Amino acid sequence: MPEIMSYTNYEHAVKRAKKQTDTGKKVYTIGHPGPDKPAMVCYEKLDQDIKVLISTAIGGSPYVIAKRNLIERIITSDSKAADFFFDYTFDDGGHIKEDKQKEYLIHAWIFNAFTEILHNGKSMSYKHLGKSLGGIWEHISEAVNELDTLVYPHKLPDHPRRLRSKYEKYVDYGFESLIHG
Repeated sequence: MPEIMSYTNYEHAVKRAKKQTDTGKKVYTIGHPGPDKPAMVCYEKLDQDIKVLISTAIGGSPYVIAKRNLIERIITSDSKAADFFFDYTFDDGGHIKEDKQKEYLIHAWIFNAFTEILHNGKSMSYKHLGKSLGGIWEHISEAVNELDTLVYPHKLPDHPRRLRSKYEKYVDYGFESLIHG
């Protein structure tokens, strides 16, 4: 990650903020930063120009990036799914085209991540999304829609109800539901 602010400028910003404590402009830090140790600060308390630098450096809103990265960390490969789609034979003896195999495989990976979220919904992984279990399908749908389609090219439904329905078919009928579903 590129340097957003030098250590010297950081020290000056903290000193300025301390002078402005009566206006609520205090910069909150965690730990003791140094010249070779990055500071952890409260994003909300930063000046707008620093927020713009951060958003530019990481390629978007930190809130969106953090949410997307969480679901991406839950997605894992599935060799059983890969074998199933590679070996699948239609009634006419044909096989699934390579691009469709990849699409179905990514759908399986994403649905397996859903299973992880739904079965461990009270775990830390879901709490880090900043969400409660109420309206979980809206949150899941939003997270899927924010996935980088260059990394995870998928054609899953955008709407939470349709996405849930497709996932429930996957749970009931397995990999086959992605081919015929």
